[in-house]
Amino acid sequence: YGARYDTFSGDVKSMGWSPRLAIVYRLNESIILKTQYAIAFRPPTFAETSGIPGIKSETVDTVEASHIYRQDKTVFKTTVFESRIYDMITMDDFSYDTLNLPKRGIIQGVELEYKYSADSFSLGFNSAIYKTRMEERMSSYGFKYKAGSFPLAPTLMSNIILTVNQNTKYPTTFWYHYIAGKERKSEYLLTANNYGYLGPSNGEIAPQDYLNITQQFKGITKNLDLSVGAQNVFGKTVKTLYMPLSQPNNQDIPYMGQMFWMNLLYKF
Repeated sequence: YGARYDTFSGDVKSMGWSPRLAIVYRLNESIILKTQYAIAFRPPTFAETSGIPGIKSETVDTVEASHIYRQDKTVFKTTVFESRIYDMITMDDFSYDTLNLPKRGIIQGVELEYKYSADSFSLGFNSAIYKTRMEERMSSYGFKYKAGSFPLAPTLMSNIILTVNQNTKYPTTFWYHYIAGKERKSEYLLTANNYGYLGPSNGEIAPQDYLNITQQFKGITKNLDLSVGAQNVFGKTVKTLYMPLSQPNNQDIPYMGQMFWMNLLYKF
């Protein structure tokens, strides 16, 4: 069990306790069961409060349960959880104004982690499957937003990491990352004065993936290590949206292309 107390001052004043209670049961040398309940809060950032009066801190209640299996070379962990977010800090899909959701937002998920370590290589995998939900709400502009998932929230994220020759001076690491598609913005119904038709969802951001490779050369001279790598090996232009842009402004913003890098590390 544990707790922390925080107090924030400035444009937004927040204070409160963040308690946590966990129970861990070791079934045998290989199997561990764990459950946890925690409460936390997050004050808005400077960017979220700049010029926006009345923004409050958001509060998150989380309950989770985990199953952990360990052997000499293998670790496998499964976690299921649900988080309920009150006064969730988000952005209005129509005006881009920062606001607190009047009702709770919910995140439910399953997280899987696996790692196998041999003498000559190690293999790691992790994946998270999410389901999010915001309740129906009204905006200050007269739009009625339908209940649905969070804008820009993917339903799946996964990583595979393989390191070969890990116990030599020349380990090589391959990292593959995948993120599923995301809805651009919430769907809405206009008010009766605006004929009550269904507003556009603005489509979705397509799934994206990339592969990174890192090659290390340890001890090329005394106390000197060299690492070289290729980021986004296949040269895909990875894009994102920093705002839930409304039509027709739905251009995706590129944030990563193909890149080659080198790092020298000298230990004194």
